[in-house]
Amino acid sequence: MTNEAGGPVWLGQRLSNSLTPGGYDAVVYKKACWVLHMLRGLMRDPATGSDEKFFRLLREFVANNQGKSVSTEDFVLATEKYMTRPSDLEHDHRLEWFFNEWVYETGVPRYKLESSVKELPSKKFLVQGNITQSGVSSGFEMLLPVIAEVGKDKRTSLGRVAVTDEGGRFRFTTAARPRRVAIDTDNLLAICEQ
Repeated sequence: MTNEAGGPVWLGQRLSNSLTPGGYDAVVYKKACWVLHMLRGLMRDPATGSDEKFFRLLREFVANNQGKSVSTEDFVLATEKYMTRPSDLEHDHRLEWFFNEWVYETGVPRYKLESSVKELPSKKFLVQGNITQSGVSSGFEMLLPVIAEVGKDKRTSLGRVAVTDEGGRFRFTTAARPRRVAIDTDNLLAICEQ
């Protein structure tokens, strides 16, 4: 049994027990930090790369709740005010899908990317492929950034892909031929294999 499988983030101190003595450290100090980091990525403006929404959320949440007892549900509701259109996977203006998977359940997904690049008659390039996931329960979904590396140190965002049990198929067009297509180049995800 891995420490992460000892329970979900919301259990807090109860994660350290005789079966998983390091459970609290593994889940709260490691996984919970990644959850906030991933939330920041979900709130990032895809056009500008700005993290302003995430930091505005944190400032507002602290200011509005100073001296109060707050719950995870209070934080979930606060985040929904700042969510981006691409992160609305359920089309209900809620982020429950994200918190249910990362805070209330166990499991850390592993991702595998398969892609191909084809030159088009317009001298642009078609980048298409599929991202599959494993290591998580049925119904788990995540929004993953797909990046094209076009030069030695040049990367460009192709877009975000919703990955579910069926995978995440994508088709993007780019002006330059990617030398490599990748996911999670900014280390947004808790675990990622490419």
